[in-house]
Amino acid sequence: MVGLRYLIAACVAVGCGGGERPCSKRGDCGTQDTQTVSDECGDEICDEIDNDCDGEIDEGVEATFFWDGDGDGYGDEKVPTSACDAPAGFADVAGDCDDYDPGRHPDPALLTFEDVTLAAGLDALQWDRAAEPPRCGHDSMSGGVAVGDFDGDGRHDVFLPRLYASNLLYRNVGDGTFVEEGAVRGLDFSGSTNGALWVDVDGDGDLDLYLSMLELEAHRLFINYDGDFVDEAGIRGVDLPVIGDICSLSFSVSAADVDGDGDLDLHTTSWRPQAGSDNDRARLLLNDGAGFFEDGTEDWGLDLRGRPSFTSGFGDFDGDGRPDMAMIADFEQSGLFLNTGVDFLEVTVAAQVGLDENGMGGDIADFDNDGDLDWFVTSVYDETPGCSENWSCSGNRLYVNDGSAFFEDQAAEAGVLDGQWGWGGAFADYDNDGWLDLVQANGFEVPLFEDGVLRVWRQDPPGSFVELGCEVGAVAVGASRAVVPFDYDDDGDLDLLVTRSGDSPRLLRNDTTGTNWLRVSLQDQGANPLGIGATIEVIRNQLPVLRRDLNANSTYLSGPPPEVHFGLGAAETVELRVRWPDGETQVIAGVSANQIMRLSR
Repeated sequence: MVGLRYLIAACVAVGCGGGERPCSKRGDCGTQDTQTVSDECGDEICDEIDNDCDGEIDEGVEATFFWDGDGDGYGDEKVPTSACDAPAGFADVAGDCDDYDPGRHPDPALLTFEDVTLAAGLDALQWDRAAEPPRCGHDSMSGGVAVGDFDGDGRHDVFLPRLYASNLLYRNVGDGTFVEEGAVRGLDFSGSTNGALWVDVDGDGDLDLYLSMLELEAHRLFINYDGDFVDEAGIRGVDLPVIGDICSLSFSVSAADVDGDGDLDLHTTSWRPQAGSDNDRARLLLNDGAGFFEDGTEDWGLDLRGRPSFTSGFGDFDGDGRPDMAMIADFEQSGLFLNTGVDFLEVTVAAQVGLDENGMGGDIADFDNDGDLDWFVTSVYDETPGCSENWSCSGNRLYVNDGSAFFEDQAAEAGVLDGQWGWGGAFADYDNDGWLDLVQANGFEVPLFEDGVLRVWRQDPPGSFVELGCEVGAVAVGASRAVVPFDYDDDGDLDLLVTRSGDSPRLLRNDTTGTNWLRVSLQDQGANPLGIGATIEVIRNQLPVLRRDLNANSTYLSGPPPEVHFGLGAAETVELRVRWPDGETQVIAGVSANQIMRLSR
């Protein structure tokens, strides 16, 4: 990279104080006539030595500057140098996520996000690549995270799965920082942990933790006993042990009441299972109501043997009150499965979905505020003709629902086709205007995609998106994997937690101001006390109804906490309409904005 200041003296014979002597090293000026040798003795640096022999010792402090390739005054944080003054081609401000376009840099008028990872204490490595090389060849696709209030204090905590190092449980202290408590809570085991989901499997009102494992390890289910955890995966029937010595590649975990019996069932995905079906851990696990499970995969028509699935999620796409399943898979094998009440019926072709060529992550939500659920799927985008023999490059998909589970892909028209090499993707109203925006993690260790940059699409005007990650300060360069929007500091806007494979995560604090919001969680009786599967609507005067579904879906190796967030714009009072998982409807009028609300049946 040009412009770097290399601090090496070029010493030559010069005239010093009327006699000949060499300038033997930087700052060795002796009694010479300083003015005659200043050019030959080198550049000044901030080391309290007269390096250029001009008779003056600099008094500055060495600073860090960043390579500014496009000359817009914002540099690349990955290319730093130290000097007294900015060398040619460097800027004193980092954070430029597009250093090839002078029109794209953090915009003071739009700046919303600030990286607070270090201050929050969340900067641990997910995987030390140098110390632990890949064991099955696909470790670089790892990097999950789970967000939820495990101790019931009202604040969202973070579980960080790691490869070949102790897993980390960060308790949210409430002052903007987290304290790591994995060891004292029973979650500091070391292994090949990949996907994670907080979910109440035993119906006691607190969050348990289900983990998918790579390599040769069985899955783990940690039951929450007053904030301490015990692994009971084996006795509860969800360990899914590996058979033989062939690696099994397990990824995301989601939950829903698939069979309508009032408790939460689990679904796990498996990417490119090897050596037949023995280690295919894409399974539907049915809950007996007390948190013990049996395999219902084949009986419910979800034997996806050989289909390399990354992410699954549930939502009622056809409006019949039952959770359908959207499955995101690699190599043109994503699918949509409608729940008939006794099994799942694949309708991928008829519904006109599954058009993504290398589906990896995504999300389900009513992004266009028309009352039905749409589906976003991340993939790989590259305009180069015949971009690769190993993958396709036509980009993301945005499947827009007509209300009857018939879809039209509008990714190109909406402006969300190009997400580089996509992984996790999530809908989130980060500016609280009432329209869901989109965020996407990306990047992979192949040419053109190594330095993936977080995508943040703002929905503006309704139905179309503009990518503003760089302008709003949402910078997370590198091999990003999962992205979870959640309000970690309880100020009413959605912050972003981004994981990076083989690197530390990034916590981007959202500082949106001037708009109203509402956070809602549910409390119910029975085996599903957090109300997973409920639909919550906000009714505002002469404005579109806002629908949010309370789910336990993965968006790629991760999931948000069990609550819904509404951006309300200027609305100060709204009406809430809740359809509970069993179909009962509850209406609450006169709900004030800007509150965290826990609603009981």
